Amino acid sequence: MIVDPGVMEIFPILDFAVLSPKASGVFMLSAPPPDWFLPLVAGSLDDASLVNAFPFLDSFLPEARDFWTLPGAGTLHSGAWVQRDASRSESAFEATALRTGNGNYLLLEMLGVRFEQRRSALQHARSRGLEKEALERRNREMERLSRMTSDFLAAMSHELRTPLNAILGFSTLLAQGKGGPLSERQQHFVGQVHQAADHLLALINDLLDLSRMEAGRMQLHPEAFTLGEGLQEALSALVPLALERKVALQSDAAALSLPVYADRTRFKQILHNLLSNSLKFTPEGGSVSISAHLDDPWIEITISDTGVGIAEEAQSLIFEKFYQVPRSRGDFLEGTGLGLPIAKKLVEQHGGKLSVRSRLGSGSSFTFTLPSGIFNSGPL
Repeated sequence: MIVDPGVMEIFPILDFAVLSPKASGVFMLSAPPPDWFLPLVAGSLDDASLVNAFPFLDSFLPEARDFWTLPGAGTLHSGAWVQRDASRSESAFEATALRTGNGNYLLLEMLGVRFEQRRSALQHARSRGLEKEALERRNREMERLSRMTSDFLAAMSHELRTPLNAILGFSTLLAQGKGGPLSERQQHFVGQVHQAADHLLALINDLLDLSRMEAGRMQLHPEAFTLGEGLQEALSALVPLALERKVALQSDAAALSLPVYADRTRFKQILHNLLSNSLKFTPEGGSVSISAHLDDPWIEITISDTGVGIAEEAQSLIFEKFYQVPRSRGDFLEGTGLGLPIAKKLVEQHGGKLSVRSRLGSGSSFTFTLPSGIFNSGPL
C-alpha cells in the first residue's frame, strides 16, 4: 500500500484512516493507518472491499464522490454507524469526505468515548432481543432527525430574520425622530425594543451559522490578508463595549503584519466571538490582549485576558452548544452560549485548532491556529 507523504503535513496526529480517492473506485492510503483498520479491510482498497468492511459506506461513497467534484473546501459527514463483527462485538464508525487545496480525502474514524452515550442507549434494545435490523433502523432514524433539526433551524432562522430586520429598521427611524418627536420615556422604550431585537437577531444568526456548519453547507472563501487588517475590522464593533466596561484592548504591534490565509468574514467572526467573550468576563480596569506568531504553515493567535478565569471542570464544557459559565452567585451573564462553539467549528473548518488555558481568578488565554498567508493559495 502506497503512503502519500504530503498528507502527513495536513494530519500530524492521526487516529483515523486517511484515504485519497483515485480513478475507477480505487483508494490509496494517504498516511499510516491506525491499528484497527487493516485487519478489517481485506485485499485491495476499492469500493467493494471498503463497503464489505464498513457497510454504511455503500450509501455514503456515492454522495462523497459527488461532493468531491464541487469547488472549494468543505466537509461531508456520514454520521455515526454501529456494526457488529463475527463475535457480535459492537463497534462504531464515522466517515468524513474532505475537500482541501491539497486534494480530496476519505477519513474513517472508530468512535470511542464520544460514542458511549449512544452505546448505553443500545443496551436497552439488545435486552429486548432486537438484532441488526433494529440497530440499523435506529442509526438511520438518528441521522434523519439530525438532518431535520439542522434543516428546521436553517429555515426558521431565515424566516425570523425578515421581521426582525423590519423591527430594527423602524425602531431606528423612531429613535431618530422620523415619525415625530418622542419624549424621553418613549426614547427609552424604543431603545429597549431595538436592543432586544438586535440581541435576538444575533442569536438567530448564530443558530443559522451553526446549522450550516453541522450540515456541511458552509462554504469558505479564503484570501490572503494581514492580521492587522482582520483585527481592525473586528475591533471596530468591540471598542464601544471595551470603553463601556473600562477594559483595555492591547495588541502586539509586531504581529499585525503577519500574513493570514482564511475566509475574511469568518476570521472576523472568530475574533469577534473570542474577544467579546474575554471582554464579558474581564472586570473594570482589566485588559484583553492579542498576540501572534508564525509556526509555518500556520499562524498561531492568542487572546488573553485578566478576567475571572474558568474553573478546570468547566473548561471541557465551554465549547458545548448553549453552555454558559455560571458566576460565583450562580446566575449567568447575558449571552447565547454559542459564541465559543461557533468559533471552534470555524477554526476547525479552516483546518486549525482552538484551545483554552485558564485558572480560576487568573484570567484565560484562547489560542487558535489558521493557515498563514506565506505558502497557501487556492481553496483550503
